[in-house]
Amino acid sequence: MSKSNNSSGRVDIHEMTRAEALAARQSTNRLANSKHFPLTHDLLDAAAEALRRSLPASFMHQGRRYYLKTSIGLARLEVFDKPTASEPMVTSLHGDMESIGH
Repeated sequence: MSKSNNSSGRVDIHEMTRAEALAARQSTNRLANSKHFPLTHDLLDAAAEALRRSLPASFMHQGRRYYLKTSIGLARLEVFDKPTASEPMVTSLHGDMESIGH
């Protein structure tokens, strides 16, 4: 994959990721992994980590705090590069049995 440069001549990792995600969507290899598409894999890892961080460890009910332990199990991740984008850059099923919270 060629390196995308911005106006300052530096490599634009976001353009490279976008190009790689397009290649991943067009690939016939539906079981591609980090070896095949490392930037896309990193992007999906960051999305999964953001999902894990967003889960609360506790919540309030009727004036009392309760503690929550959650496992994502299987999540469909769709990553968009713009809020107005109609199609995701990449879509993935993410499995995770790690418990989060209490």
